Amino acid sequence: MKKKAYPYDKFFKSVLTLRRAAEELLVYSLPQSVLTNLQLASLKPVKDSFLDDRVREHFADVVYSCSTLTDENVQVSFLFEHKSEKPTAPVALQLLRYMLSLWEHHWRQKRPLGAVIPIVIYHGRGEWEKETLGKLIRSAGLFRTYLPDFDYVFINLQSTPDTELIKPGSSILQAFFLLLKYARQEEFIRRNFARIVIFAEARTEDFEFTFFYKVMLKYIISISTITKPELHAMIDNTKDDDDYLRFGENDHEVSLLHLLYDEEEIEEMKQRGLEEGRKKGKIEAIRAILRKHPEWTDLTIAELLDVAESLVQQTRLEGPNE
Repeated sequence: MKKKAYPYDKFFKSVLTLRRAAEELLVYSLPQSVLTNLQLASLKPVKDSFLDDRVREHFADVVYSCSTLTDENVQVSFLFEHKSEKPTAPVALQLLRYMLSLWEHHWRQKRPLGAVIPIVIYHGRGEWEKETLGKLIRSAGLFRTYLPDFDYVFINLQSTPDTELIKPGSSILQAFFLLLKYARQEEFIRRNFARIVIFAEARTEDFEFTFFYKVMLKYIISISTITKPELHAMIDNTKDDDDYLRFGENDHEVSLLHLLYDEEEIEEMKQRGLEEGRKKGKIEAIRAILRKHPEWTDLTIAELLDVAESLVQQTRLEGPNE
């Protein structure tokens, strides 16, 4: 089956709609001097309704705002942007375009202008170095005073060792980073599935974890040839390990099914299970008759039990199991 061309955008946006994921990413990527001046409890998503079509074409990702400790009226905005391929246009110009749109919107709303901090995550195959306006503009050093140069956080997943991508308390971020970094290596996902889904604190009543888990499973299916039954087995292999995602003993299967399968698929599996149960009952009845009356013909037994003659034939070939 042919997979969707670029499911990374949907995965990126879906995960970062979770406030927990956004906060983990900020803690991971920002220097301590910035973090200590933020009121992370005030972190909230920002709608992009103020963007014009030209800007929205370049930015389909997620934006958050946060109050500062020095002035609660000033909101620092964070733009989470990702690139799955090496950009063909200067990212610094794209970021500047967005920043200007946001500041213009705040000005029209008579709100104080706050800092905008872009965080760019790259997980493409080619080499790509961080670029700024100062690097792009020729002879920038001579006219630096007149340039709107700015910095941004740049995370290159491909060139960063896995050990450096993980920090304590960043369980969602760990799976997020690894699934972006190894999206094109499904054998890595197969071999390291348990390592990816380290959510020891997760419970079925934790909405953010269960939402992320469902998004993650759908993403894996969309980027690979891994099937739902195979994922089901992979999850079962990790569920008893204390370091991995745990569902309650009594509701594990129910929760798992609802995370991995749609309602229609669950209903279909239930009906198939009932049918299999009825079929096994018929087979046991056939075997009982064969043990007592092996001389009876397949047709006679089929008519007696109201089953297909082929089922009797198959059961006879398999033997009358005691």
